[in-house]
Amino acid sequence: MTKKICSVLMGVILIYLGMLPCFAVSPTISVGTATAMPGDTITIPVSISGNPGINTFSLGFEYDKGKLTVLDVTPSPQLGGQFAYKKKAVWLNSTDSNYNGVILYLKIRVSESAAYGESTISVTYSPGDISNYNENDVNFAVSSGQIIIGLDQQTVDKLILLIRRMFEMIKKMVLLIR
Repeated sequence: MTKKICSVLMGVILIYLGMLPCFAVSPTISVGTATAMPGDTITIPVSISGNPGINTFSLGFEYDKGKLTVLDVTPSPQLGGQFAYKKKAVWLNSTDSNYNGVILYLKIRVSESAAYGESTISVTYSPGDISNYNENDVNFAVSSGQIIIGLDQQTVDKLILLIRRMFEMIKKMVLLIR
């Protein structure tokens, strides 16, 4: 009887351990989303999640240069290590970091002539651009961000509601004057 119970327990444990990789979070780099008007300067975050441990990255940025200009890229204070930015954001740390959260802030200027709509901004990197202390490549999925140029739908809805309320107040004032 004891052997049967041990066998069943071992079977359940093995099945559970075999399922663990299915629930693993894949490493992801995500760019934030923001709303801006033409001519505005905004800051959006770049974050990582599911970080298995890295000590180096070299990241580029892809975006519509007719609508957007990246003015500066700064590291999050929590990132640590050494950082430089020219055409790419380059970071190096003396040990692997498992930090998850905001790693960079992108300071972006929206062109005065940018048409209303959405503009995508994404992180780019090549094999070997992200690695751990042992110089093994670490691959991340990339989730692009959006810059909504113009008014977002929530703001438009609020403005419409405000205009309706103002119109109702004017109607009431006209009726009182008569």
